[in-house]
Amino acid sequence: MIAYRPVRKMGTTSVHLVPLVVIHPALQVSSALTVVSMAGLGLSTDLRSLAECGLRVSLTVLLSLLLLLLAGLGFIWILGV
Repeated sequence: MIAYRPVRKMGTTSVHLVPLVVIHPALQVSSALTVVSMAGLGLSTDLRSLAECGLRVSLTVLLSLLLLLLAGLGFIWILGV
């Protein structure tokens, strides 16, 4: 099994620039801000303008999303996370 350790955590703790007490809350805040920003992107999408793009563009977008999903699942499977 491959040992997995997030790079963002490893870099800050290995050189002791940030105290360990601060690392966990900072990671939680980072995750929360990422969720909020992704929600903001999703909520600002205008579905009418997407519908006007046409079938070819919509299929291309769906195919690219499917490929991203499969790539993500593949990496999870390969890394054993």
